[in-house]
Amino acid sequence: MIESGWDYKPQQTTEGELFGGTVMERHELWLYDDPTRAAEVGYGIAQSQVREPSADEPLDLSMLTQQQQDEYFLDLFGSDEERIEITTADGSTTSLPGGGCLGEARRAIFVDIAEYLRVRDYRGSLAGIVWEQVMSSGALQRALRSWSSCMSSRGFETPDPDAALDLALEGISEPNGTALEREVATADVDCKRESGLSDAFALAFTVSVDDVMAGEELSIQGALEFDRMALERAREALRILP
Repeated sequence: MIESGWDYKPQQTTEGELFGGTVMERHELWLYDDPTRAAEVGYGIAQSQVREPSADEPLDLSMLTQQQQDEYFLDLFGSDEERIEITTADGSTTSLPGGGCLGEARRAIFVDIAEYLRVRDYRGSLAGIVWEQVMSSGALQRALRSWSSCMSSRGFETPDPDAALDLALEGISEPNGTALEREVATADVDCKRESGLSDAFALAFTVSVDDVMAGEELSIQGALEFDRMALERAREALRILP
């Protein structure tokens, strides 16, 4: 982008955003049962939204004319004709820029953008299968009903931990949003311990992952090797940056 004449600065990701509650993986949310952390920071939503002031801010596109913005996005994403598209396992389509600086960068890391999309879709498909099996567990559903009833007694009508997190997220911009986040998270954790939801989830999740992996071992190994090679290229690219 610099070679194309743009003062481009990628958005920096903070440690809080990487490890804070708003980026918590779904299975981590269902296993989250730390009462001390819940009382202190809730799910980590407010904590993750704190940014240190930086002089290295990304380009403010609002300061550009429409023509300049069009040129900027063309240089960054390439043209629509250059997009790489695949058909996913569920029959839909997904795509990524194949041109522009993003396309060039992805090829430098993944070599084959279409293959990257296929690997990404494969991971998502496996995750969907695992989750469907987990949710079909009778023991999990019994624990979930008990958890939901417990949450209701605490004043929160939430059918599952996903909804509890959504409730905290929706209220975070309100004046008492941080306090609400801590209250919801504390109730969530207490109810998980009372209902045994996290233990039931952990067992169902382990059984499902083992079952899915048993029939996909070679394909999973291939996806992991693809990731490993991409990571090596990324590390090398960072090493030689000026």
